[in-house]
Amino acid sequence: MIAGFHWQSDVDASKVLVSGAYPSLHTNGNFMADMRKAQAEFKKLKVAESKGSAPKPAAGKPAAPKAGKK
Repeated sequence: MIAGFHWQSDVDASKVLVSGAYPSLHTNGNFMADMRKAQAEFKKLKVAESKGSAPKPAAGKPAAPKAGKK
C-alpha cells in the first residue's frame, strides 16, 4: 500500500491466507529443514557482517536495505 502496489483488500486477504498456510508449513518436515538451513545461513552472514567480512552483493544487483533504514 505504501508504495502504491497493493490495495488494503490485498493486505487483508493475504493475512487470512497466511493465517492458514503458516501453521501448515510448520508441520512440514521439508519446510522446517529448509528453514533451519536458512536460519543457519543468516546467522553466518550476521556474524560475518559484524566482523566486517560479509560478502559483497553481486555486480548489477542492488544490496538489500539495512533494517531500520528507509
